Amino acid sequence: MSPTDIRNVADVRRSIWTGGFTGLAFGLPCGFIAHRGLFFVGKSMGVAVKDMRGGAENAGLFDEPVTSVKDFVRRSIRAAAPLSKNHRMMFVFGGGALMSYVGASAAGKNNRYKMEDVYERGKLDTLKLYEKMNEEKKEAA
Repeated sequence: MSPTDIRNVADVRRSIWTGGFTGLAFGLPCGFIAHRGLFFVGKSMGVAVKDMRGGAENAGLFDEPVTSVKDFVRRSIRAAAPLSKNHRMMFVFGGGALMSYVGASAAGKNNRYKMEDVYERGKLDTLKLYEKMNEEKKEAA
């Protein structure tokens, strides 16, 4: 590889890492905000804070028929119990991981044009069996 190719590969790698860390920095607070948002959604749906902690009192929430969408959402939020410390960490780390992946993928796709010369130069001209058979048919015809 030429020095220009090496520099292009290093630039793409650097942008992928930067995009990943940028997504992580954006995703961690977004996960925390999403967790807190569930608390406020539950509060606006009429689910008491103590009910959102989960436990045995939530058993049998769906034994009676659901009467409306609001009733279904209220029962689902109450059954999910999203307010424990473990759930908060899951939301924070899950948001960070998801946004880190999205940031790195976007950076890689935005900079892949820099790698096309490297891919073309390293490509081997090999034909698969069906491609060889198609070329033989074309030559025979």
